[in-house]
Amino acid sequence: MRTFIAFDISDETRSGLGRAQRDMGRLAGVRWVRPAGIHLTMKFVGDVADQAIPDIFEVMRHGVAGVEPVEFAVRGLGWFPTGRRPRVLWAGVDCEGDVLSGIARRLDEGLADLGVRPENRAFRPHITLGRVREPLDAEAAEDAFERVVRREFGRSVANELVLYMSELHPEGACYMRMGAVGLGEAKSP
Repeated sequence: MRTFIAFDISDETRSGLGRAQRDMGRLAGVRWVRPAGIHLTMKFVGDVADQAIPDIFEVMRHGVAGVEPVEFAVRGLGWFPTGRRPRVLWAGVDCEGDVLSGIARRLDEGLADLGVRPENRAFRPHITLGRVREPLDAEAAEDAFERVVRREFGRSVANELVLYMSELHPEGACYMRMGAVGLGEAKSP
């Protein structure tokens, strides 16, 4: 099954991002993520066997051990990769300190022990708003971004790390919550 680890976002933030998608309008070649499916991905795990799930939860517990819930703001827009043909349109995540990066690093290290390929780039917290399926008209994209780029879309609290299963469908991905580990609950080893 195809899986990833994420933090959910607040209803306020989800609504703000949904409004931003609507305000940006239709961009040829962009498939917007449905607002109900918007989340802060911490690690894409990929295809895993059912028997690996308990080990993944153990890595998640270790990843947040000793970490208290943390508030973050969602603001600003961008795209990956920069300087080339964009593939992902995103909203920025602003969080004090490097708490989210630390969690991502511990997840990456723990999952590598389970055979999951580690990331080869630094973790940059962001929320995916859309995926670019064909070349994007740069002028149209800049106009769309200009309409919403200066907004703060909302604030959220990362209080539980969630393991999701992802199923891909022609109309978009569907996510099923498989379980969660609460921040502030797990104790340091």
